[in-house]
Amino acid sequence: MKAISLKLSERELQLSNESAEYLGINRSQFIRLAIEREYRRVKRARMAVAMAEMSRDPKFIAEFNHWEEGTISDGIADEETEGWFTLPEVKSAAKEAV
Repeated sequence: MKAISLKLSERELQLSNESAEYLGINRSQFIRLAIEREYRRVKRARMAVAMAEMSRDPKFIAEFNHWEEGTISDGIADEETEGWFTLPEVKSAAKEAV
């Protein structure tokens, strides 16, 4: 872990201390958790923006419609009836148990 210098307002210092104490962790751990949480929030926002942009892209819409129609899966095994996802050892053991 790397050490950094961080300037906080009196209010931010008080809030971080109170929150960390309530959670039973130190202030540094609270700040690390807050950074991780905010990062995830920003990442979700970026994904939402990307999805909104994709929904306006005619090429994406055409490909999506192709998937929705089911034509793109032609020739792919039906997982429920053909068991393509089952490992051979598990498949053999399952047949013996029946």
